[in-house]
Amino acid sequence: MNARFSYLWLRYLNTKRQGGFAMMIAIVLGLVMLVVGVTLLVQSSGNQTKTISKAKSDKAFSIAEAGATQYVDFLNKKANRILLSFDDCVATRDANGSCPDSGTGTKSWSLADNILTAVSNLQGGNACTNATGSTAVSTIQTWANANNTTGWRTIGDGRFKLVGYKYTPDGAANSVPGTAVLAVQGINGTTGTADSANGGTQVQMTLRINSNPSSTPPIPQSAPGLWARSFSTAADIHANVLDSSGCTSGNTPVSSSLLNYLPSLPLGTLPNGNHTPALSGTMGQLVKETNGTPFPPLPYYPATADANTNTLSNCSGKTAYPANGDKDADGNTFNSSSPPGTGKVYKYRITGGCTLPSGVTFGSRGDDRVIMYIDSTLDIGNNAKVATSGGTQAKVQWLLRTSDLDLGGNSQVGSASPDASTATNWSFFLYSCTDVACTSRKSSPEVSLRGTSDYYAFIFAPYATADMRGNPKIAGALWVNRFETNGSPPKIFQAMQQNDFNQLFSGVYSDTGTDVSLLQNGYIGNTVAFNKTSFNASVVPVAAP
Repeated sequence: MNARFSYLWLRYLNTKRQGGFAMMIAIVLGLVMLVVGVTLLVQSSGNQTKTISKAKSDKAFSIAEAGATQYVDFLNKKANRILLSFDDCVATRDANGSCPDSGTGTKSWSLADNILTAVSNLQGGNACTNATGSTAVSTIQTWANANNTTGWRTIGDGRFKLVGYKYTPDGAANSVPGTAVLAVQGINGTTGTADSANGGTQVQMTLRINSNPSSTPPIPQSAPGLWARSFSTAADIHANVLDSSGCTSGNTPVSSSLLNYLPSLPLGTLPNGNHTPALSGTMGQLVKETNGTPFPPLPYYPATADANTNTLSNCSGKTAYPANGDKDADGNTFNSSSPPGTGKVYKYRITGGCTLPSGVTFGSRGDDRVIMYIDSTLDIGNNAKVATSGGTQAKVQWLLRTSDLDLGGNSQVGSASPDASTATNWSFFLYSCTDVACTSRKSSPEVSLRGTSDYYAFIFAPYATADMRGNPKIAGALWVNRFETNGSPPKIFQAMQQNDFNQLFSGVYSDTGTDVSLLQNGYIGNTVAFNKTSFNASVVPVAAP
């Protein structure tokens, strides 16, 4: 092979190599550009997806937050605040979010009617109640019982639902104050599955539930000298009157013509023998209610006497309460010669019939408080004189488990020299078979007032009918289920002011250990914590605070 041919052949081969290399470079560069373009396209699509997802999540958060606000507003209404101290569901919700609570003894939002029943029983079975009403019960049970497919509530173009509400009290169960956790889920759209594809968001609020001291004890602020659900015939009423006949059907309202004049308070000296005290020209207040103010709870009546309760088979052997040897509520023995104590409480459990002898006295010192638990019957007969001996501050509280209150003709309850303060020292509380276990008597007790008798006392019998005959006189207050009179119109005089009622109930609740925590409605205070999470189709559990 000659030299020229060799040169041309080598040059040709070299040219071919360079062209192939350039083509290879071009191909590689094209692939790189393709990868970069696809990457940018995928990244752009991902960013757009993230933007859409974030928008859905933000919107779902707003929906969940709005739903939580609806729950807070609902629970913080005065009529619904009783629900604040109860869980939404006592049992563990199932996978669908349904609440399996059951039974009459379980109190939760899911069984809110059980809460209402418990409160109503405390309030003497009064259909007029400031606790959760039927509308609120229906609403909260619907919210609490629904599962993931049926429990969503529409708000705008989204939906929200309750996940849970857990309450932890600072003290006794279902009492306030305490701390609660409220969890609500929100999603976009009014149809479709309830999952993260719709931007599902759960918000959880930790709330402080504050106590509301003004709601305890639950005493009406109109200071009624006469309070009933039904009225019949006439009476000579010189008192504030609270008419609750509108709470239930079939009751007879009070006639405004029965209301005469309210004497100035305090009354001052009250005459004996059914004479009328001097009256002021101030008209009494007549309040007619259709709902709102329930009867307050009756004091707690224990099933058995404790170690520091003086148990007696009858009342015939004692003419003074306390007497030497009697124990006070702290277990200390009474001695008439020892210096007076401060705020001593003496409890007596009378297991048989209690017939009081004339002239029996209660409270040998001015600050004594005497509680008489009467298991059977009480008889304050004709011409009986029952009074305190310790001055105007001694308190005597009669708790009649199964007995009617029958005050005979010409008897006197209060003091030999009664005045306005005498009425605040004597109180009678009548129970029914719905309050305590009893099988041998009717379920509705009776307050029977006869003849020309004088009663300087507070009588509270939320299940009873007050039957007044002859010409009896009450200076104090009478709160009953039904008020009836026969014969000459009886007289009722206002001898208790609002502060007297408040102190009386606060005292008897404290002395008898009455738990009124169900009626101590709280209110929502500060939001202690707030957070949000995403969720899938399953429920995110809510833990107690």
